[in-house]
Amino acid sequence: MFLKGERWYAERGIPWRRGYLFYGPPGCGKTSLAFALAGELRCSLYTLRLGSLASDDALFHLIRTTAPRSIILMEDVDAALPHELTTNGEGPSRTELVGRHGITLAGILEVLDGAALSNESRIIIMTTNFPDVLVPSLVRPGRVDLRFRLPLASIDMARRLFLSFYAKDGDIAAPEEEKEEESEVTKEVIASDVRLNHRIDDQLDTRSRAFSACIEPDKFSVAELQSLLMRYRHCSASAVEAARRGEHICTTW
Repeated sequence: MFLKGERWYAERGIPWRRGYLFYGPPGCGKTSLAFALAGELRCSLYTLRLGSLASDDALFHLIRTTAPRSIILMEDVDAALPHELTTNGEGPSRTELVGRHGITLAGILEVLDGAALSNESRIIIMTTNFPDVLVPSLVRPGRVDLRFRLPLASIDMARRLFLSFYAKDGDIAAPEEEKEEESEVTKEVIASDVRLNHRIDDQLDTRSRAFSACIEPDKFSVAELQSLLMRYRHCSASAVEAARRGEHICTTW
C-alpha cells in the first residue's frame, strides 16, 4: 500500500506521493469517491477551494498545514486556473469555465511536485467536469499517476443503487435521526451495515431489475437517481412506479 511504502519509494529514488484525476459529468461521485477512499485508508482528507485563494503563498500555507499520510482534494481544478492557462477543448468556452484568481499554474504545479510540502506522503486528487480544458503540464505522468472517469449511470449501476437502498421486504428503515447523541458518521455506518448484510429476496431482485429497465443508460447521474430513490426510500415499489412514470430529472451532457 502507498501509505506504508516510504522505504520502497526511498530506495528507488521515487517521490513518495501519488496524484489522481477524477473526471466526469457533475453528480457522478467524484468527491464522494475521494471521501470513500479516505475512509477506506483511514486517513485525513483536506478539501482545497482553489478559486477562493488570494495567492500562491496562501495555497502553500494551507498545504503545509496538512498532515502527513493524508489526502488533499482539489475540486474543480479547471475553474481555478487563470483564463490564459486553459486550453480550448470541446467543452464550454473558456469564459464559461474559468476566471482570474490569485493562484498561478506554477503554484499548483509546485504543490503537485511536492516542493511546497515539508515532507511528502500525500495523495493529491484533482477533480474536473471538463478534462479537455486542462493544460498538458498539469496532468502529465508524474503529476497525475492515474486518470479515473466516473460516467453517467448504467443499467447495472442503477440496479445496484436500488438494491443498496432497500432491505429484503422492500422497505429500509431510515437512520434514527431523532437520536441527537448519534453522530452522522455513526448513522452512516449503521445504514451501511444494514445495506451490506441484508438478503436480496426474489421480490426485491425483480423490483431492482424493473427499476433499472426504466433508466436510460448514460443519461442520468448517480446523484439524480439517488435523489429519486430518496423520495421513496421507505417503499421500493413506489420507486419503481416513479421510474416508470419518468419521475426523474433529465440532464443534457
